[in-house]
Amino acid sequence: MVLGSFYFQLTNNGNLLGEYINNGLDSPMTESADFVGSILADNFVGTYRSTWLENGNTESVILRIDNKGNNIFSLVWEDNNRPKFVGKGFLNNGILIGMYCDIELNERIGNII
Repeated sequence: MVLGSFYFQLTNNGNLLGEYINNGLDSPMTESADFVGSILADNFVGTYRSTWLENGNTESVILRIDNKGNNIFSLVWEDNNRPKFVGKGFLNNGILIGMYCDIELNERIGNII
């Protein structure tokens, strides 16, 4: 089971740059996400192609970010249209900060999003 935290910054071109850490890592790792939606991302909401290194392998999945209101965002990282990770975050000084977990842990703790 994976439990971690992340942050993303929105670039001028509508892409995301950030870092994450989880219970399986000793140091923060880089994650980037290219906007793939049809309307330029506004306040992080949209669909992205997210990429990161995991155990020496490059992972690439679809990341969907939705605004749930009250400055709360839900994030779903999908692999082949199936959720792999889910997260919840909030904006602080233009940075999306939050926590995430894998689907197994999410089901055990009661759906964080």
